Amino acid sequence: LIFHRLGIASCFEQYRSSHKTFLIIAKSQVLERAMKVSCALLQWIAVSSCISASTASLFSLRNSEKNDVGGYHRNRNLEEEEDVGSDIVIKIDGQDVAMPYDSQESYENGQDESMKRPLAVSNNGHDVTLSGNIHRAIPFPTPLTIGYSTTLELDFTLTQRLEAHALCIDTDLGIDSSKCFVFAGYQHLGYNWQRVQPQTNQGETKHYTIPLHKLASGNSTYNWLVFMEDNDSSNRNSGNSTFSNIEINHGDESPITIEIDGEEVSIPLSSQQSYDSNEDENMKRPLIVSNNGAEVTLVGNMHRAIPLPTPIRIGYSTTLELDFTLTDEEEAQAICLDDYLGFDARKCFVFAGTQNTHSDWERVEPQATVGETRHYVISLRRLWGESQYNWLIFMQDNDSSNRDTGRSSFSNIKINVGEEYPVMIKIDDAEVAIPLQGQQSYDRGQDENMRRPIVLTDEGHNITVRGNTHRAIPFPTSLSIGATTTLDLDFTLTDVEETQALCIEENLQHNGQKCYVFAGTQALHSYWERLEPQTSVGETRHYSIPLHKLAWGGVDYKWLVFMQDNDSSNRDVGSSSFANIEIKHSPEFFIVQDNVTISTASRSQQRYNG
Repeated sequence: LIFHRLGIASCFEQYRSSHKTFLIIAKSQVLERAMKVSCALLQWIAVSSCISASTASLFSLRNSEKNDVGGYHRNRNLEEEEDVGSDIVIKIDGQDVAMPYDSQESYENGQDESMKRPLAVSNNGHDVTLSGNIHRAIPFPTPLTIGYSTTLELDFTLTQRLEAHALCIDTDLGIDSSKCFVFAGYQHLGYNWQRVQPQTNQGETKHYTIPLHKLASGNSTYNWLVFMEDNDSSNRNSGNSTFSNIEINHGDESPITIEIDGEEVSIPLSSQQSYDSNEDENMKRPLIVSNNGAEVTLVGNMHRAIPLPTPIRIGYSTTLELDFTLTDEEEAQAICLDDYLGFDARKCFVFAGTQNTHSDWERVEPQATVGETRHYVISLRRLWGESQYNWLIFMQDNDSSNRDTGRSSFSNIKINVGEEYPVMIKIDDAEVAIPLQGQQSYDRGQDENMRRPIVLTDEGHNITVRGNTHRAIPFPTSLSIGATTTLDLDFTLTDVEETQALCIEENLQHNGQKCYVFAGTQALHSYWERLEPQTSVGETRHYSIPLHKLAWGGVDYKWLVFMQDNDSSNRDVGSSSFANIEIKHSPEFFIVQDNVTISTASRSQQRYNG
């Protein structure tokens, strides 16, 4: 049968036909004997030639088996050993792990047609080829844990494209598309499927490294590696693809490390949450942690929150210190501190970005440019208040059609709560502490609801205001002012604005008659008192101001007001400082009759003759 298939019978028929021709031509016995010798030689040559040709045909037939669907030919090198029953070999953390071939099961049995088609294993177990519709699961020798730094690495070859070519890692044998990674296919898949990019085209081999952070879920372990080639057509035998050199690497599972008041704290990646879940696409992309947890890298659109070990209360001296590296700029690259997971731009600090952000965002200056690493020390005074902050947020906003672009890193993060000094002033040579918690806006609309903090240095004796600020702090007890009462202080002008002044008030409603102006560019009403000489930029001047104009009417004063008025388009400019503030009640002039005090001159005096 084999010889007949190879055409050897036909060769012998050709020989016999030729032999008869020679015998007819022969005319003598000598010639006939000579011809028989020649024919014998011819027979040997013909048979040898036929066998050689037939053997070549046999090899050709084995090397090119025609698939009866679509005229597809699958070529295979005979020197490459293929064993349908060989164990599959993958690497886990650099070590070869054998997965027994006979342990395979159907993944979603109805789809796999009860394992109708075999997996073809070659290259010493490192290549797994799928031909036709296959949904096949192989168990890991021991359950696999997946962390936020775990990756899946492989080479994928596409020979004939089908609806979906994918690899899945699952806990059981029921299909869960959220645990599958699709390398090629023409079927429109649901949102949960993850199409790895770039997709492989027919005839190509591509190498992939895939982060598995989306499968990291606490104590879950994974039992099955699934090979999938989906074909729901009328002919399920078509399609061909190969998965090679599969590696699973757990990587560096370091927690994120930051410093809080000089102490290093660790924050496990398993505790991270989406900040504004829709924007973060349900944690689609991982935080990449390196440098023993000190560096956090963002790739693509991310809004990710990690919990602080204990909530922190931010004071007026609290700072955030870090190094920021910009590799690929996106719409906004920022860090936020928040008390819950709903987005609030007022609690975010922007280091780079192409988007024109709302005024609530604070752009730290100078902004970082691509390729730069910059060190920042950021005052968190704008977050001062009663709130306790629970979350540190890493943000890289990208709302474009390709949300996988953008790269930046935050490293060496430090939060220093610092000393919370009160405002320190002197009243009649006694030190008086005024806690910042009692401050209020003076003329609330002008102060923009305490948007900008006052800055305390020199253990509270120096008060600096930056940008538009109208801030009132309460005296511990109501202050009476007499005709000889004075206000002493040192005033420093760093950046002049419209008005830089100090006021003493009985309420929080603006009244320029109770203010003293040290510097400013604005022309003021005559009831404002401009002190002379005015302070120039870069100068520090000492002033001793008589407060007698406030002594009339027996008013009790409750508020000391720091004012830096800036109504320009950029209200963040302007800087001045008030230091060593002292209020002195000098001895009053009394009328005495018969050694008895009967009145104070300062409270009862009147103008004489107008």
